[in-house]
Amino acid sequence: MSEETLKEWIRKELIISDEREVIIQSLLSVKDYAKQYIRLLKEKREILLLHPSRELPSKWRIYLYILGKAYGYISGIFENDQITNKELENSLKLPEGTVKSSLKELRDEEWIIQIEPGIHRLNYSKLSEAFESMKKEGPKT
Repeated sequence: MSEETLKEWIRKELIISDEREVIIQSLLSVKDYAKQYIRLLKEKREILLLHPSRELPSKWRIYLYILGKAYGYISGIFENDQITNKELENSLKLPEGTVKSSLKELRDEEWIIQIEPGIHRLNYSKLSEAFESMKKEGPKT
């Protein structure tokens, strides 16, 4: 393979032009899992967690909600893919302490990224890993 051929391959196969494309590719990789747990209400601009998600521990319900925010961002329902602690508390009806401890656990595993205090987003490079862990952990007892 010549240097020019390699450069062309790199341009076509490895270079991503923007962050949005990274998000799209990551979300495509877990779409079959996601549809089992979340739905988006376009008119109300809401994220719904389906019944199977209610059987999961709080940290996974929070993770799925953040995932829903990412899908909503790509679909144009939301302006960004970031979520606040308050939004999680209000939407999921979880106490502040539960939200904070769950977010810390998700951050420690590097499945989410803290943008600034009280604001998080997914770590898109770890989506598949997070879903594998969620499947192993299973429903709460």
